[in-house]
Amino acid sequence: MNLRPSLLHALSSLSPPAAPFLHPILNRRYAYYPPQTQSSSSPPPLLLLGGTSQSISSWSPHVSQLSKSRLVIAYECCGQGPSPPLSHETCAIESQVSTLEKFVNGLNLEEVDVAGLSFGSRVGLAFSRTGKVNKLHVSGLTRKRDDYSMKVLEDWRGILSDGSDEDHGILKRFAESVIDVSYSEGFKEKNSKWREKWEEFVVNNNTVEGLRGLLNQSHAGVEDEWGVTKSLLASRSENRFIVGEVDVLCGAESEKGVKGAMEELRPFGQTKVFEGCGHAVPMEMGKAWRDDLLEFLT
Repeated sequence: MNLRPSLLHALSSLSPPAAPFLHPILNRRYAYYPPQTQSSSSPPPLLLLGGTSQSISSWSPHVSQLSKSRLVIAYECCGQGPSPPLSHETCAIESQVSTLEKFVNGLNLEEVDVAGLSFGSRVGLAFSRTGKVNKLHVSGLTRKRDDYSMKVLEDWRGILSDGSDEDHGILKRFAESVIDVSYSEGFKEKNSKWREKWEEFVVNNNTVEGLRGLLNQSHAGVEDEWGVTKSLLASRSENRFIVGEVDVLCGAESEKGVKGAMEELRPFGQTKVFEGCGHAVPMEMGKAWRDDLLEFLT
């Protein structure tokens, strides 16, 4: 399927969106949210790329505000979502970028703006090397993982490789661990009544095979050609990096701390630390995250 300009115009003008779609050639799920008002400036579409255990549904609280004057597209990378990767698919960053470029080219788009979280930030940064990204706004990204975050990721791989449990049990334990490290203690305490629903969401919107693929390739601790540092040096977009002050996956438990991790990104774009926030900034501080994103895109 090749989405030519006429179909892109149709997607932009339809309301409400018919989502989600499954791209029949690329095997990727996506959802579109047309602009609520037409703008003479015609800003680039905004592409949303979620974290490891997220799906296109994770962006539901944000799309109404983000799509006021622009087309918004939520996209699932290989390994994300409720369907496992096909036998010929790989979750490697290089492959993710290649598929995403085909997807964007299929819409006949010269460029897009990108907002990403965690794994989606890594894919978005790598995708910015193609020249297809105008502005890149990413959360939960560091140049190098510290010992604490590497241990967390090793624990996740251990959970996902446990052959003594059925998939539902594996996903349940994975969800518990992800939630524990993704949010600040204050946020978890304040919203404890939703904890079970959050876990159900992760279980119902992910597969063991997909999560294994994402973690096995993206968190090996080895800097390769498509790693963060190489992508930072090759990025062709205007960049903004944000992080939660108590993000344990981005240095909060290390000697240099989150601010030190952000200093390493400063040569490559703007930076901001969200006080008191954990790893999942868009979910924990939704309005502040949206305001920051929209101001950057303006």
